[in-house]
Amino acid sequence: MPEAARNGLIIFLNGTSSSGKSSIAEELLEVLDEPSFHLPVDAFHAMRTRREVDPEELPAILRRTWMGFHRAVAGMAAAGNHVVVDHVLSEEWRLLDCLELFTAEDVVLVGVRCSLEELHRREQARGDRPEGLAARQFELVHAHGVYDIECDTTSTSPLDCARQISAFLPRRPTPTACEQLRETASRPDGPRSRGRRAVLTLPPGVARPSHGAGSAHGDLRCRRDVVVRQVGVAVVRGAVFGLAGLVLLDVPTAGDGVLKTSHGAGKQALHMRSPR
Repeated sequence: MPEAARNGLIIFLNGTSSSGKSSIAEELLEVLDEPSFHLPVDAFHAMRTRREVDPEELPAILRRTWMGFHRAVAGMAAAGNHVVVDHVLSEEWRLLDCLELFTAEDVVLVGVRCSLEELHRREQARGDRPEGLAARQFELVHAHGVYDIECDTTSTSPLDCARQISAFLPRRPTPTACEQLRETASRPDGPRSRGRRAVLTLPPGVARPSHGAGSAHGDLRCRRDVVVRQVGVAVVRGAVFGLAGLVLLDVPTAGDGVLKTSHGAGKQALHMRSPR
């Protein structure tokens, strides 16, 4: 039998849409000493069937795509391949999923930055991205705050960025950024313990929130039924409550709670608070 392969290196480029991640990745394949594979998340979305999808099903489809992408990257690296990844960590669960799957010491986390003005210019020039997408992602993608190396494509070419990353690889410090982030996430006060994704069930006989006459608010007793790993928010299908779309709410770390509903302009929001 062949020897078990050593894990390959994962060079993980994280930045907003239009920040230059794919261009850097292409240059990295040319400058890296070892044969490497470029795995862009956009390629996985492009492989999906082109038929129309029910809007209510789309969030789950996108989530499964991202989860499959993460596992494909982990599998390639586990087989000994060096992988260059470009991704957008605009939702915290994506980072946590990667931290769970990847061998942290074998990941080089690269922050790819670019000014808002230049991002807007690139969006306008390329014409294949929703207007304002990069701006909406701008404050989210780097929220975790820790990188092994960063580059700014506002005025630095993709080739020069690739050369900087390649030159950095032999002198990578320890612990790596992913090792630090994994340690932070596992602490008692870390993101995994502050909030979790929850499936909330209704008490028997309750189908949806009720509202008093002239009131825009109503309380609904609920409890956490199944808890899975997630950070900060919980997603509940609105159909459970007879509402349209998806609902975001804060989840207490333990115990029952009161699900409080409020009406906004054309939509409903649900908020969770711990019982007193």
